[in-house]
This record gives sequence, structure tokens and C-alpha cells, in this order.
Amino acid sequence: MRQAPELKGSATHERLRRAFDVASRSAQRYLYLATMAEIEGRSNAAGLLRELAETEAVHAQGHLDLIRGVGDPVTGLPIGETDQNLDALISSEIEEGETVYPSMARTARAEGFLDIADWFETMAKVKRGFAARLGELSEMGSGADRS
Repeated sequence: MRQAPELKGSATHERLRRAFDVASRSAQRYLYLATMAEIEGRSNAAGLLRELAETEAVHAQGHLDLIRGVGDPVTGLPIGETDQNLDALISSEIEEGETVYPSMARTARAEGFLDIADWFETMAKVKRGFAARLGELSEMGSGADRS
């Protein structure tokens, strides 16, 4: 009997991560463009774009389902029970709030893009807030909303 190959670290693993990124970005682009179409009074276009956004989100979830056994495609941390998932999300939000967005803000400010720097700084605050909210939920423990 042939043993299944190890997904983690394989080229297929990397392609699944990329596919997840692409589908996730596409879903958000479609939603954004649907909003623009709605503002322009193009309800047919907005409806189709929202439908396609939902389909792209389903695609992203499919990719994530295939990759979940080897870890979160963003953090590499395990995907499993909600407590594990919260820990991975907290880790990601902290990194984005304390490192990623502040670095982007510094670069934008240094290049003279002050409005963009302000936006990145706002995003850093939002991400730190997300981390705090997720942390509060995590501290409640696994029995928090079970009857």
C-alpha cells in the first residue's frame, strides 16, 4: 500500500496557499467593484459582481479546507478547534498591528504619502483592537457560549 505524500512544504502546498490568496483577493475586489457599480446605478452589474464575490469566497474556503491539515496559510499555526484558531488569529492581528502596518506607514510617510500613512496607522490601530477583542473571547474559554 502506497503512503500518501506529505503536503507540508510541497510545491502543491505552496500552490494551495497561493490559490487561497488569489481567491480571497478576488472576492474582495469583486465586492469593492460591486459597491462602485451600485453607486453608479448599475444594479445588474452589482448583482453579478456580488454573486462572483461569493463564489470566489467559496473557492477560498475550499482551498483553506484542503490546506488546513498543515496549518493556517497566513501564520502556519494549526487550524483546529476554535481555541487554536483564535490563537492563530490573535498572532496574526498582533503582527499586523504592531509590525506590518506600522512599517507600511513609515514607508508611506517617508515617501511623502501622508494620507496613505495615516490610513496604515489607522489600520494598525484596528488590528490591535481586533487582537484585543479576540483575546477577550479566547480568555472566556471553550465553554463560554455553550448552554
